[in-house]
Amino acid sequence: MNKVHGNKIAIYIFIVFAIVAVAVAGYMLYDGTSDTREKSEIQADPTIYSCPDCNVVFISIDTLSAKHLGCYGYFRNTTPFIDELSAESLLFKNAYTNSPNTMISHASIITSHSPLSHGAIVPYGRHDGKPIPYGVKTMAEYYQENGFNTFGLTAHPGWLNNEYGFSRGMNEFLAIDENAEEHNKIVFKWLDTNNSSKFFLFLHYYDVHSDFKDFPYVTYTKYDEAFTNEYSGSFTGCYNGSCASDYLAQLDRGVVPPLVTEDINYLTARYDGQIPYVDEQIKQLIEKLNAVGVYDKTLIVITADHGEELAEHGGYLHNKIYEEIAHVPLIMHFPNGIGRTEDALVESLDILPTVLDFSDINYSDVQGTSLIRGEIPAKKIYSGYCFSGQTCPTLSVRNETTTVYSKDLKSFGVYSRVDDIGEHNNLIAEYLPPKHYADEFRGYIDEQLELNRKIEDSSVLVKASNETIEKLKKLGYVT
Repeated sequence: MNKVHGNKIAIYIFIVFAIVAVAVAGYMLYDGTSDTREKSEIQADPTIYSCPDCNVVFISIDTLSAKHLGCYGYFRNTTPFIDELSAESLLFKNAYTNSPNTMISHASIITSHSPLSHGAIVPYGRHDGKPIPYGVKTMAEYYQENGFNTFGLTAHPGWLNNEYGFSRGMNEFLAIDENAEEHNKIVFKWLDTNNSSKFFLFLHYYDVHSDFKDFPYVTYTKYDEAFTNEYSGSFTGCYNGSCASDYLAQLDRGVVPPLVTEDINYLTARYDGQIPYVDEQIKQLIEKLNAVGVYDKTLIVITADHGEELAEHGGYLHNKIYEEIAHVPLIMHFPNGIGRTEDALVESLDILPTVLDFSDINYSDVQGTSLIRGEIPAKKIYSGYCFSGQTCPTLSVRNETTTVYSKDLKSFGVYSRVDDIGEHNNLIAEYLPPKHYADEFRGYIDEQLELNRKIEDSSVLVKASNETIEKLKKLGYVT
């Protein structure tokens, strides 16, 4: 064989090998089971990670995107107290929600069931709402059954309420549309008379969420203009009679003129201004725990149901499931204190088994993984806006290296988590055909729906009042 001919064969073999390698890499990037990352390990230390007689304070900050916290690398000083607390906490760097909807996400958090598995949905279109089924146990029910005094206070009376199952397991429960300061007053009064025995406190702050009255992001405090830097633009929060969240919803749907960069930056600064307000209220809550003598024997969990889009993908609010919406903070401050950051990919479903393990409470029928009992396994994390049986307008799956995004199971995006964490450069043309991803997502949906069918459910459908529907329209949830 002559040299030229030999070189041609060698080049041909190299090209074939490269094509096969790229195809295989595409599959491996998508398939979490092929991840070669060494599994993260957090060794179980009974003196830190276990306390059956300790209290648990669970704080959910609605609509707080992880990337807007200082302890997650944000450039603004939005969370000075949480940053300080996180230095003595177990901070999960890569925590992801399972739904961008407030009610559905919280249902997953407190049951450790995926949105399709628990099946709880909010009213939309001609569909009634559906509460958390009785066949799955909530976080509060576990604690109540194990002798804890349980108290829940939420700031979303329309969804996080008794009708949807959020009062189950609560000795006391309130759903009040008030700001964090007013909620703290209620909690402080409760703590004054309920600090002598172990308790579980569920506290939901809604202040970071867009408002539905005059301006999208407003606390009516000094923090509103904390980061605006003398903005000189014309953004007022309204357009042709539509204001606040209703206006953002129209921007998200593209039915009104888009915002210019200066206005987007201002809107982002206003969103950021709400965060230090809540940070200050959390600081006061921790000071109160200390004042009544229970801080040193309390596990404090801080997380969010979902984040917020501020034009990163051309939209607003939280109707998609890209990084800015899916990535949420997860911080656990243990009574004896431990300051470390965990890089493993985790999800909201993992919270329930983790806190129950801390409290030495037995549990079953959960989909999440305890984060304090040995190694944290590599996994795929599914997040979706799933409204009912087989309707998931947006669905995504993440592993350590890749995100795959689906819209109506018809269009797809494949993004590298290694060098494109913001998910802007769609690589689908370089990897597997769309049908592969469609089949993967349909397989996941079918699997979760089968789990749902096995859950005993005697709950009653929830019909939203006209008042609630009107409010949801202003918040952009209902069109």
